[in-house]
Amino acid sequence: MNRPHCSAENHPQCPGQDSENRPHCPENHPHCPVDTITDSVELHHLAQNHNWDDGFALPAAIANNPFCDLGTALTLFYLADGYSFLEQGGSGAQSGATDQEAFVGNLYNDINEGRYTSNEIYFCPPLTKTQIYKLKKTNPDINELFFLEQGDLKVEA
Repeated sequence: MNRPHCSAENHPQCPGQDSENRPHCPENHPHCPVDTITDSVELHHLAQNHNWDDGFALPAAIANNPFCDLGTALTLFYLADGYSFLEQGGSGAQSGATDQEAFVGNLYNDINEGRYTSNEIYFCPPLTKTQIYKLKKTNPDINELFFLEQGDLKVEA
């Protein structure tokens, strides 16, 4: 996979070098804290390639990064089983929730509150027309952002 190269602008603490002595970050970013990444495309790559068996620390760091795009936030939401969350009423984070429920609930709240102002990365909800219809019928207050295509920049996984 071709990954964007690091630079002083988008990864100020990244010391990696590729075979041509250009700065880069390896896929797992062991030395590059997510909160230092300023490239929304790189954040999206991390979100798309996250192994969910590794937990929610990385997705939470991506979602909390100020350069996280709405398309990336929605991708994280659905990859973390946001559909089930919406199906159950989508009421935000609850006390006593599992890590997954807390992550999805917090992300749901952040999306609803307009936290993600950048809307460049393409996102298409992984829902059928029937699923959207049922969700809207069950809970008409669900924000349309969860059902609409977003952004124009298509990013390969």
